[in-house]
Amino acid sequence: MDASVWIWIVVAVVVVLAIVVIALVVTRGRRRERQAEANREHAARLRAEAAETERQAREREAAAAEAQAQRLQAEAQATRAEVEAQRLADASASQADDAAELRARAERQAAKADHVDPDVTTDRRAAPVTDRTSAPVSDPAVGRDPAVSRDADAGRHADVSQDPTVDREADVRRETAANRDARDDEIPRR
Repeated sequence: MDASVWIWIVVAVVVVLAIVVIALVVTRGRRRERQAEANREHAARLRAEAAETERQAREREAAAAEAQAQRLQAEAQATRAEVEAQRLADASASQADDAAELRARAERQAAKADHVDPDVTTDRRAAPVTDRTSAPVSDPAVGRDPAVSRDADAGRHADVSQDPTVDREADVRRETAANRDARDDEIPRR
């Protein structure tokens, strides 16, 4: 084999190696390009997912802010309702106090009227018995003419009013009631 054959064999090997190297370089470039394209697509998908997640986060933040606003509004309404309930309770208590005070004043005035009225008699316990409005429902005098009731009461209590000790006891009771009424009238009202 001569030297020219060896030269051609070396040239052929070099050419084959050059072709292999070029082929590898070209395929590597295409592979890189495909890899870059795949990476771009993957990045686009990740960005889309991130945008969707961001949108969901904004929606949830808006829902949370709305729920917070509703909670604050409900608390404000509850506070207003509590204040209104307290105001109504205070007004109710004040009206109940006023009613009790007026009732007590009316009872004192009625007792004073009973003390002054000659038609009202008292029994031995000094409980006022009238022939008009304060008679119990079972009392037969209810619904009768006041003059007839007075006459009936006078007859019923005739024996009591003739006893001088009973009259003195009644006078003492009347004086005590009058003193108490006078004391009550001196107490300042609010």
